[in-house]
This record gives sequence, C-alpha cells and structure tokens, in this order.
Amino acid sequence: MILFDKPTASKIQSSVGRAIPETGGIIGSKNGVICKFYYDYMGYSTSAYYMPSTAVEAVIRLWHSQGYTFEGFIHSHVGRFSPTETDIKYSLEVLRWYEDEFGLCKEEILIPIVESVWNSNEFRIYGFLADKAGELLRCKTKV
Repeated sequence: MILFDKPTASKIQSSVGRAIPETGGIIGSKNGVICKFYYDYMGYSTSAYYMPSTAVEAVIRLWHSQGYTFEGFIHSHVGRFSPTETDIKYSLEVLRWYEDEFGLCKEEILIPIVESVWNSNEFRIYGFLADKAGELLRCKTKV
C-alpha cells in the first residue's frame, strides 16, 4: 500500500491533478509515509509523454540530506491509468542512480499514475510499483 499524508496528496491534486495529462513530479517518504512531493514544472511533456527534468536530481539530493527517502515518480496519463514500459525503464534507471549515489539498496520504485480532472471529473491516484526485474505490481493507495 502507498500511504500519502493529506498535505502531500492535496499538493498532487492541485498540480498534477489539475494540469493537462503528461505532467508529474517526484515523491519522497519518511517512516513509510509519502510526505514529500516536487512538482516538476520544468519536465518535458507532450500529449503522450512526460520526461522529468534534470532538476529532480537536486531535489532528491536535498531530500536525502534532510532524511527523506526518494520513492519514485508520479504523473498523469491520457486515458491509460497504468505505467508504460518507458515509465518503468526510466524509473529503474533512476533507481539504480539513486542506489549508486547514496550507497543504498532499494527493491522497488513507486510509479503511481494520476487521473486528472482533464480526463474525468474525479481525481484519483492509481498505485503501482516496479521491482528491479521490471515487473509492475498494482498496489492500493490511501490518504
């Protein structure tokens, strides 16, 4: 289960949840709760693709220095509410960078997908994680 604190879920809803699809950011945790979110307003987006900006590396380093754990990427899609193969591949590359950068070992990376109000009148976060083998697993989310 992916557990979000309420302020973080609200930040995601007011940014990614209201923006046109294919926007996103990164999420971080402390004590197993997602309590950090960086909206990647400089990320590269098209109508079918979101690629994080290089700014996320600096944010990940800052969070690490403050005792937060980088957990993954959250972004919205158009009409598809699960990560793509490209999402999984990129996320695993960043996971390897994160482990090398900080000397850590993580078994998985989170890749939740947001259903924005552009797609429907509802905001939802669909929980997904990818393990190191690239297997995608669905998981529940809770605020």
